[in-house]
Amino acid sequence: MDIIIGVGGTGAKVVEAAVQLATIGIGPTELRVGFVDQDKSNGNLNRAQYALSNYIEARSAWRGPEGSHKLHGSEDCPILRTNIETIDGGSGLWVPDERSGSTLSSIFGAMQEDNYLFDALFETGKVEKDEEQDMPLDEGYRGRPHLGAAAISARANSGSGFWDAITEAIKSVGSGSRVNIMIAGSVFGGTGAAGFPTLARIIRDRLREEKISSNVHIGGVLMLPYFGFPDPDEDENQNVARANEQLMQSRGALRHYENMLSSQHIFDQLYLIGWSPFFVMDYHQPGAGDQRNPALLPEMLAATAVHKFFTAPAAPDAEGVQQINVSARANERALSWPDIPAMGTNGSREFHEKFGQFLRFAAAFKYWKAHLDDDSSRKAVHKQAWYKAQGLDQLDWQNNSPSENITRLDLVVDDFIRWCAAMEAYARKDANFTFNLWNVMGMVKGVDFKRPNQDAEVAISLSDDDYAQFFESVVSKHGTSDDPMPDSAELADGLTEDSFEDEHDGMGSMIAALYTYSSVKEV
Repeated sequence: MDIIIGVGGTGAKVVEAAVQLATIGIGPTELRVGFVDQDKSNGNLNRAQYALSNYIEARSAWRGPEGSHKLHGSEDCPILRTNIETIDGGSGLWVPDERSGSTLSSIFGAMQEDNYLFDALFETGKVEKDEEQDMPLDEGYRGRPHLGAAAISARANSGSGFWDAITEAIKSVGSGSRVNIMIAGSVFGGTGAAGFPTLARIIRDRLREEKISSNVHIGGVLMLPYFGFPDPDEDENQNVARANEQLMQSRGALRHYENMLSSQHIFDQLYLIGWSPFFVMDYHQPGAGDQRNPALLPEMLAATAVHKFFTAPAAPDAEGVQQINVSARANERALSWPDIPAMGTNGSREFHEKFGQFLRFAAAFKYWKAHLDDDSSRKAVHKQAWYKAQGLDQLDWQNNSPSENITRLDLVVDDFIRWCAAMEAYARKDANFTFNLWNVMGMVKGVDFKRPNQDAEVAISLSDDDYAQFFESVVSKHGTSDDPMPDSAELADGLTEDSFEDEHDGMGSMIAALYTYSSVKEV
């Protein structure tokens, strides 16, 4: 069993990135997802949950047990291959203290003789930015990881479906199964910095309690500072995480992790991912729904680390090895496909091929689905060779229409395009940085840097000219000497000459054909 837990807003963004990779066919066969955040209205968390919900519904439509329009297997069309569920069968979210207006004081209750120690550990005062004991936690820990660590540790044994599910997963190793638990969080901020090591230690403690010493592997993706905000104005809420404090906090946290990891076996594999220079956000929100930061490239790199952890052979348990991996690129001022960390034996080419094929498929899907959206559109093309070759003339469009399946797929395609657009826009925002991975900006109505918490709007469909252009230019070649990618005319030929009716059901044949002939290589 593979489990990923996103801690805090940045951890949720890593989970979102892992879901996006699963959309294109990069992920384990089965995946359980959980979130930890005191701020349950956090915008980053909400967007990750939205992407997860869209994925689960799309996969159910195309790969579930019911319905007539299905994708089968994963050889020719691996999209939506991973069966993803929440860890507890519900929202997957654990809020350490769900009471409204919760504070550290209310979590711990009356201190009595320990009150002096409580005062020594946590600030209290009349100035808002100094208050810790009675700071409302509804919007998270606001860059105070020591508050989060105390709250999470105090509430971990309070009973919840989240922790029950983790305990059951741990116990399942008794039947010989292997459990991989990946925890993603940031070294900066509040919730992630607090929960990242705390959750791992709590799980290790439970392993000892259950007397389990093998077949449970704990990995960590620790996000180093990679973006920053301007400080709030004097008339704004001052009790927020500040960009100029991130590096100091991170340096101190990393020293703590170094001491902790040198004395305790906590992580089997740890991945450190950052970015220099920082991506700059043009706004600041302390928490809640407006803390909805755009997708950024380090989160994609983090998702490749998640996949590598789930698929790479684990070191023998008896060795107690803690592997620490750090991301890097050849040129600080550029990013190309060979810079993406290898996830398998084929280096970064496998990633490029699947990522690029799905981007080209997204352009093709946006174009071709417009021919199928309604009766009049279908009537205009129903005599064409490709329409008959894909068996579309045999579908019962009135009583067994694939429209719902197409809509579900359209939602995850749009999520993926928006995700790519945000990463691309913020990479290209720096005029001195060369971004050489993809170009999806023509498929969206722009990214507003003044409102980074607003997602870009994806084009509903593509014209003939736009489709031909985007299909051939949406993804860069892996290497400059690589052969040209097949063009849209070759895809049209493939739709006319080939059919996947024997491998897939109903509209699934058309989708598999579109995907297959969107390959970055000759088919």
